[in-house]
Amino acid sequence: MQRVLSVGYGLPAFKRRNEALTAAGLTVREATNLEAALRMLERENFQVLLLGPALPGEDRNKIARVARERRPQIKIIMLYDGRIAGAELADAIIADDDPQRVLDTIQLFGNDTRSATECA
Repeated sequence: MQRVLSVGYGLPAFKRRNEALTAAGLTVREATNLEAALRMLERENFQVLLLGPALPGEDRNKIARVARERRPQIKIIMLYDGRIAGAELADAIIADDDPQRVLDTIQLFGNDTRSATECA
């Protein structure tokens, strides 16, 4: 089972996305700020890091860099909100917050070793 660290603010879209992923059988842990995300990355093993669109770009990029350094195999998904600095750290960028698109992308990662952008 894929373990997902979902980082974002407790907005309705964040909750809805995480509930949909959990309902699909994924283990989803939530972090709502930089410090919590970094602590969780240090203590737990995640296969997927999901970075929400409302995160400040600097925080999003720091979390992605630390995740990649600690776990080179982790797949990083960034949700796009018009400002996607640090995109080179992402294995996939999704232009909206549709939970089904996020789930489809995570499933692509489970079925293929290439990045989701190569599979699409």
